Amino acid sequence: MTEAILVDIVGDDSTGVISLAGMLRARGFVVRTFESGTAWLRYAADSKPSCLIIDVDQSGSSTGLELLQQMAVESLVVPSIVLSADADIRTALTAVELGASDFLEKPVKSDELIESIGVSIQKKSFELEIQTEVNQTERIYAKLSDRERTILKMVCDGVANKVIARRLELGLRTIESCRAQLLKSFEVRTWPELIARAARFQAYRASRPRIMQPKFLSRRDYGGVGEIHESMQNAANPSHS
Repeated sequence: MTEAILVDIVGDDSTGVISLAGMLRARGFVVRTFESGTAWLRYAADSKPSCLIIDVDQSGSSTGLELLQQMAVESLVVPSIVLSADADIRTALTAVELGASDFLEKPVKSDELIESIGVSIQKKSFELEIQTEVNQTERIYAKLSDRERTILKMVCDGVANKVIARRLELGLRTIESCRAQLLKSFEVRTWPELIARAARFQAYRASRPRIMQPKFLSRRDYGGVGEIHESMQNAANPSHS
């Protein structure tokens, strides 16, 4: 590692937290510990960690979930791993819906936790990239004219230039010029790039999906979750998403 990874642990089981912190420090991580989510929130805004580990068994399973909820309210984007000894599937799914990157059962193996930390950091970085692109796409789309929005949708629907020109009663060169301007507006070089971007935008805005599902959701005992399949027909019409 070229830069030390800062990991915060939130939990009121002092013995368990000390043991976990010791294990991570021995593996090269910089670790801070907090007895409660409230204590952690006082430091998080000024010094966000690379990863946060939350024990939802602390004083009742709701405490850790409330921390995740508060993080969402305050827009604190931190890769978060939830630990629990006996939480049920509802608690696990709620944690993920609130933004947790992974959910691990205690006692957790050191290699499993370290792998989860790495994956969670990578996952959150990718998710932030998608969020940035979505926000940029939304700003650009809002500035398009009605004609540009209509042509954008028709192109994404696979309608040929000649057909677009005939339906809109416009010249072919006008359609070609508008298409070129759309590529310039969205800062892409080709239409496949723009269509893919529109699809990502629509899928993200439709249901705020997890960019990558936590590993536990793919285990047989949890049953798995269905994949998201979005039609391209509305990919370029985010105002109705």
